[in-house]
Amino acid sequence: MKNNSLIVHVGYPKTGSSSLQFGLFNYLDDIGHINLKTWRQFDPKEPLEDRFSSLLFNRKIISPKYRNLDPDKINVISDESLTAPLRLRKINFGKNIADPTTFPIVIKKEFNEEIKKGLEVKFLVVIRNQADLLFSQYVEEYKLVLYKSIDLIHDKLGNLDFTDLDIYDYSHYLDCLSRVIDKKNIVICFYEDLKYGKEVFINDIAKLLDYDSNALSEILSRSHYNKKSKNNKGYITEVSNIQIEYFSKDKKKEIISRFIESNKKLIHDWNIPKAKLLEYGYIY
Repeated sequence: MKNNSLIVHVGYPKTGSSSLQFGLFNYLDDIGHINLKTWRQFDPKEPLEDRFSSLLFNRKIISPKYRNLDPDKINVISDESLTAPLRLRKINFGKNIADPTTFPIVIKKEFNEEIKKGLEVKFLVVIRNQADLLFSQYVEEYKLVLYKSIDLIHDKLGNLDFTDLDIYDYSHYLDCLSRVIDKKNIVICFYEDLKYGKEVFINDIAKLLDYDSNALSEILSRSHYNKKSKNNKGYITEVSNIQIEYFSKDKKKEIISRFIESNKKLIHDWNIPKAKLLEYGYIY
């Protein structure tokens, strides 16, 4: 990748984003290999409203913090909430917010002048099977249940409710991306590859960042952030120390059933091996 470039890491949430941001990306920024832009990079109390994704959700101009690119480095904007569900962000910002599937268009427009001058833009998308992702996000946001009686994925009767969770329709989101940028500049990685130590994740990220894969692997091996406590029954919430039991097989199947047709499209539209989707539970 040429130095005059911008990588936009759009998430998804709960796919190892903190480990990438504050482990790998931050290290490469410290040694001068990349120019990193991410929320709370320097200030752990930076307001949510100043986040890159928050500006887009609220239809505000991108701040200079994210606009100032280095023409001699690989620039990385990393914000997993660029693919946060509307259901979650409506809790933060109200109902009149932008749809995250429109963000790639906005980002391209914002950097249009730099693109005209030769800036190469790539998007990094890390996905995870929706049943596991939604469980992890449910645990992460369980404080909403405790303190606001707001459930991210269930209705008032405790049934699964997929309202405003359409961002997890991966094929649709990737199609939206491909209308904005050439497919060759969209890099899709699997969280499961990162979790289980498969070389394909390491190699794809190393190529994207123009960095040695062995060195990158070593950095990631010591960069595990936002790790949750768990046992054989479930996860323990960080705030309240409550155990959230793993979703049952039936509930996980119900979640995957909602997204399975979209996941199947990954095979033909994005050349994802069917065996991989089966192995990692995206299809059955």
